[in-house]
Amino acid sequence: VAYVTVKDGFFTLWSIDINSNNPIKRSSRDGAFSELSVSKDGKYLACFYSDFQTRGEILLFDISSNWKESILLKTGNKFSPQTQNKFIKPKHVAFKTNEGDNFGMLVQPPKKNDGTKFPTLVIAHGGPNGYILNNWTINMARMQFYASRGWSVYASNYRGSWGYGREFRMALNQNWGEFDTIDVERAAEYLIAEEGADSSRITVMGSSAGGYVVYNSLLRNSSLWAAGVSINGVSNLFWLDENSHLLEKHYNTQLLKSK
Repeated sequence: VAYVTVKDGFFTLWSIDINSNNPIKRSSRDGAFSELSVSKDGKYLACFYSDFQTRGEILLFDISSNWKESILLKTGNKFSPQTQNKFIKPKHVAFKTNEGDNFGMLVQPPKKNDGTKFPTLVIAHGGPNGYILNNWTINMARMQFYASRGWSVYASNYRGSWGYGREFRMALNQNWGEFDTIDVERAAEYLIAEEGADSSRITVMGSSAGGYVVYNSLLRNSSLWAAGVSINGVSNLFWLDENSHLLEKHYNTQLLKSK
């Protein structure tokens, strides 16, 4: 049996013999493994892989040869080695607040010895039950872009995010627009106190459900934020409920408090 675990923002690929019940780590990579598929004869496993500097690869593991790993296919445009070397590996951040655990991923240029503060961007992912971990997405691309321009960029994995257990993910049910907004605000306060964020130059950005966080953040505590960027953000919950496709009709009811 092959499976993937997520801990502190990073992924691990495992296999386990159901007879011995002994899990074995099968790759030194710590990006996102997904779409695991085993060949009919049980000799090979293929999966999709990405991380902070890899846009996407199809990996092939030869199970019969002690899980020998190879790249079957590189997807999308390839980054040159020079470009890849400029990318900054995200750091997983975890801290406690009055509301509970707060998690995120930080991409930050090297700190200067003169105490210069960073202009800081806080990104709220969509979903809202999404995540930003060590995988290549449009949000990771944004993080690397702004970091290359001298910004400190933090991706908030607010309550409701995937990757931190069922209880954490389910916490957003009946609390959408509240818990996510509070956690993003606490993240900004933490970055100012602990990670050298310039309190006068801190911006919140998000798309879709993340854009909804942007609107709520500016309404809730406008003095904290220098700016907000909402990209196709959810702005009308009545319209959203009326026009959601059938697969997500009950999703809004699950997320929002009933009257």
